[in-house]
Amino acid sequence: MSAKATLRRTWPVLLSYAVFSMWGVACFMCALVLGTGGFGLQPGAWGILAGILGAVAIGHLAGNALGLAGFRLVPITAIFFLLLIGGTWLGIALGPVVLFLWIAVIAAYGGYLGIASRLDVVASWYPLMFCVGGAIVWMNTHGAVKTFDGGSKHMVWDAFTIICLAGGVFWMLVFLATRNALGLTVWQEVARPRAAEQPDVAVARPGRGSILVLMGFTLAVLGATALVSPYLFRTKEPDCKEEDGKVCYKGDSGGQGQGEGEGESDGKDLKGAKAKGKGKSVSKGSGSGSGGKGRGRGQGGKGEGADGDPMGEPDTDGASEAAAEAAKLGLNILLWLLVTAAILLFLYLVVLPPIRRAFLLKHLEKPLWPVAPTARVMNHWRRALAILAVAGIEPSAGETATDFAARAEKELKDTLGCDAPGLADAATIVEKIAFAGRGLGTADEQAVRDAVATFIGAVRPHLKLKSRLAAAWGRAPEVEA
Repeated sequence: MSAKATLRRTWPVLLSYAVFSMWGVACFMCALVLGTGGFGLQPGAWGILAGILGAVAIGHLAGNALGLAGFRLVPITAIFFLLLIGGTWLGIALGPVVLFLWIAVIAAYGGYLGIASRLDVVASWYPLMFCVGGAIVWMNTHGAVKTFDGGSKHMVWDAFTIICLAGGVFWMLVFLATRNALGLTVWQEVARPRAAEQPDVAVARPGRGSILVLMGFTLAVLGATALVSPYLFRTKEPDCKEEDGKVCYKGDSGGQGQGEGEGESDGKDLKGAKAKGKGKSVSKGSGSGSGGKGRGRGQGGKGEGADGDPMGEPDTDGASEAAAEAAKLGLNILLWLLVTAAILLFLYLVVLPPIRRAFLLKHLEKPLWPVAPTARVMNHWRRALAILAVAGIEPSAGETATDFAARAEKELKDTLGCDAPGLADAATIVEKIAFAGRGLGTADEQAVRDAVATFIGAVRPHLKLKSRLAAAWGRAPEVEA
């Protein structure tokens, strides 16, 4: 298989995994920069960030190249672990600079797994590590952990952490979808008999609705997780101090305690000065004689140094207020996620289709990237088909180009009252390429270009504005690769 055919099949996977990786790195770097002094970092810190970015980019591209070259998983995995072990030994001699080598090796292994193996979920671990790491760094530098320990658990989330994690999950799902589509394409090629193999192979792609489904799934799962997950952990900060490595806890209530009290007496009943044992107690003592000692027993008091429940009793004070605040924050987060989804949906359904159609029509007229001469001729023919589709005229299954041109001329005359100059000439050349099996003549490409331009110039003024606007959001014209 040629390099061009390989890239044609794999570019969605390469692009989605590259965006996934760069998203994770961007989250991590933004957390470091904005959480440790902003853009006023020292030059050395900027150099470290540039080194991390360079190591990720170089390793990622190297891993993609190894995957596209067809190297086997076992030797690549062995080399990966050898490089990690070697990097550890080099770190002893060279110092922290070897960290860049580690990052590059991990990025290379992730880039290889993303394109060359069935371990696409394992490949997702490396970009997700940066996404989650960036969110954790951001929370640590903005006091979110202290706020969480103080009881305001829902306040651990903010816009940065939500965006980092939501983007990471979304791009992971996009990568997995494109990776499975590539697997379907490979399966079709392997299952096809050798004799029936053709150069133009249908390449599987995720459908238009897949992006919307993945986005909706991401918003639903992340919104539910952000609302519920903080309350899966109980937090209670102890008031006592740890001594000799032993964890101490303050008891919520001391219960009842018994103790013996000692006190000096002059013959009258006295109160014991202090109780010994568990619980602080108040005791009454009695004695006789001057300077005598009295002993008594008592119970009650609040445990001050008693062994308490490490988890503590459930704190129900203010539970309704905390739940209301959590629900309010969850609704706010969900609202912003829905607003973001609505904006993206508007761009996808309203703004993007006309731009995409104009871009494709421009490419059909004048290729924006190199294509074969026969493909250029077919692209000119597809321009004519796009204009006829606006008028509601489309070819039928199995209909030849010349038969369709004859029918289209008649229907244009009946519906729009205009002729179709040049359409039959272009159809003759296209049919020669597509059906007769003969190549192009020296002037055929220019002849088709001129014929289609004449046809479009004659038909376009007769098209209704309503039909042209509807076509802008309709099916995009096909492009000959």
